[in-house]
Amino acid sequence: MARVLVVLTDGSPSVRTMTGWLAATGCALDVRRPFVEAAVPAVRAFHGLVVLGGDFGSGASDGGTPWTAMVRDRIREAARRGVPTLALGPGHLVAADALGGTVVPSPYGREVGLLDVGWGCEVLLDPLFDRVAGEDRAPPPSPRAVTALPPGGVVLARIGQGHIQVARLAATVWGVHYVPGADPDTDNDDIGRPLAVAFARMVRGRAGAHGELWE
Repeated sequence: MARVLVVLTDGSPSVRTMTGWLAATGCALDVRRPFVEAAVPAVRAFHGLVVLGGDFGSGASDGGTPWTAMVRDRIREAARRGVPTLALGPGHLVAADALGGTVVPSPYGREVGLLDVGWGCEVLLDPLFDRVAGEDRAPPPSPRAVTALPPGGVVLARIGQGHIQVARLAATVWGVHYVPGADPDTDNDDIGRPLAVAFARMVRGRAGAHGELWE
């Protein structure tokens, strides 16, 4: 069975919603909460990695929480091994920083309300988001932003005044600045469920490539 390591940073409704969508795909989830557990296992035993949740500390690139460094290490390991990785919410900031991107206080100013997600043409060739992108809306960006992607990174969508909303941070690592299901006023089932299914398909492919059957 395809095994996914899920690193959570809190128990918010958005976290539970996305975890539920992933579980519904049939993946075996190993859920870890580094803020209460001593360690997060190495990625080599898994076919996929998901990092999502609430606050990672005062900043993704200024030390953050005591366990942020461990999460960064797992993301780098996944990128090296070609393990499909999905980093959502603040996880997107940590992943971008871990792989060599730039995370700073947002230069775009304060925005309110729901904003249209503007997908770029690059999404048409993206192996994860090509069937997920649509007419989506999302809450405003957080006070921090990814202003430069890691080397080789690709912007897939922007929001508001130009904030990077979705990006391929490495060949098998994706970052999404919002967490589908985070806002009860948005119909994020439209992107959340398809994203979970698309990610599970990718994880299943990796499991199959390693000779493990999808059950």
